Amino acid sequence: MKNFNYHQSSEIVFGSGRVAEAGEIVLKYGKRFLMVTTPDEPLKPLYERVKKILTGAGIEVAHFNGVALSVAWQLLLALKIWAFLLAK
Repeated sequence: MKNFNYHQSSEIVFGSGRVAEAGEIVLKYGKRFLMVTTPDEPLKPLYERVKKILTGAGIEVAHFNGVALSVAWQLLLALKIWAFLLAK
């Protein structure tokens, strides 16, 4: 393997109502945005809200919602649910 350096600087924004700042945050990096999510139906209104904020800021949004949980994560979640139900 060839040597290389990798640096990933991340900004994480916390706080009530801060999703409204998504447009100005994304505009620091460009006018096109790829939103990658799970196909989680209960979160669909949030996804739509974020897309509306971004498009309102003049950002072109492409949404890929095909991320699936791995089998290991599905098993872990099932075990947690099972343990929760047994604890009752």
